Amino acid sequence: MKTLLYPYNKFLSLLPAPARLEEAEAVTPDNLGKVLSYLKNMPTFSWVLLDAGHRMDEITLKALEHSDSLVLVTAPSVPALANTRKWLELLQLLELKLPMEIWLNAWDKAADLTLAEVANYLGMEVRGTIPFDPEAVSRSINHGHPLAETAPRHPVCQAIRSLGAGIVGLEVAEEASSGWGWLKRLGVKA
Repeated sequence: MKTLLYPYNKFLSLLPAPARLEEAEAVTPDNLGKVLSYLKNMPTFSWVLLDAGHRMDEITLKALEHSDSLVLVTAPSVPALANTRKWLELLQLLELKLPMEIWLNAWDKAADLTLAEVANYLGMEVRGTIPFDPEAVSRSINHGHPLAETAPRHPVCQAIRSLGAGIVGLEVAEEASSGWGWLKRLGVKA
């Protein structure tokens, strides 16, 4: 299993999606369940964070079955919020009893919607926001270097640190840290 993991640094390993379409057929609900159970039981990892995407399918249901909490990340647009509300309704129908948070990505304080309007529409408080800075984020993606490495004090990075700290139940110091060292302070085992 460890050969499938890509060690990003000494604090973070990634399990990437299959690189080829035909390899994606191996990602079945049963196989995902086995992988998640294995990773959760490894003493090397304190947390397993899974990006389940935006579709509700058998794979996502299996991921939810193995989850201890859920963070729904959405954008502050009417279509994205409508989809998030559908997710919330579906999760309620499934009687999913996970601690849950809502985060807004690409948040612009000067946008048409206020946080109160978003919360009212979703019927749930917005836990946090990740600022809108398409220039810095696009540059980071296009250069292939995480923003946390190139601009660790950037507001986007600070918001993501706050999200990470909230997931593991810790406070993040107001001062920005450099690079991925904040994972160490969150208690990730090396």
